[in-house]
Amino acid sequence: MTDRGFEYLDFYQNSLKLLKAAYRLADTLPDYERYNLSDQLRRAACSLVLNIAEGYGRYHYLERLRFLYIARGSLAEVKSAFIIAESVGYCTKEQLSWVSQVKEQIEKALNGYCRFIRTQQQGKQEYGNQYIREQEIRDEGLGIGDWGLGIGDWGLGIGDWGLGIETFQSSISSTESYSKSLSQDIAFNYAYQLIFSSLQFPVASP
Repeated sequence: MTDRGFEYLDFYQNSLKLLKAAYRLADTLPDYERYNLSDQLRRAACSLVLNIAEGYGRYHYLERLRFLYIARGSLAEVKSAFIIAESVGYCTKEQLSWVSQVKEQIEKALNGYCRFIRTQQQGKQEYGNQYIREQEIRDEGLGIGDWGLGIGDWGLGIGDWGLGIETFQSSISSTESYSKSLSQDIAFNYAYQLIFSSLQFPVASP
């Protein structure tokens, strides 16, 4: 049987309906709610839809359940946002009643899908009952990559901090060569001090 994809799931389709209703309501809220209820409502509705899709796309059953549980929490959050909106006069009781009905349909189907996934236990034979990690923990040998001391990881963009390329690359190169001769804790401390000393403000030892 051909896998038609997450977009054909009934509770995904209903979640899209709820998302559209959430966006319509958010667009009608006062400007002072832009970064409060409007933003929260949009985020919760998006989280519902996106986590259903991500859970569907995962392989191990525990990973799939994890994202579907997040989606279920976001579903409750969306309804709560509509309850708040109705209580302060932003939407009608009829709108809230419709949201409640759609929420119940989604939740019922979502719970059934979760039960199916738990029964199938896809991936258990290959990986056991542990989550599949997207990136395995590396060995304890210290390298710059192991500690994430990249420009992007530290957020040390040239425009952000005004650091010259040569200065930062020199710091990275010096840290990498020096770290090979030190223990893990000492090397990290040295890297921490060396990089942030370029910023010219005092940094406490980690």
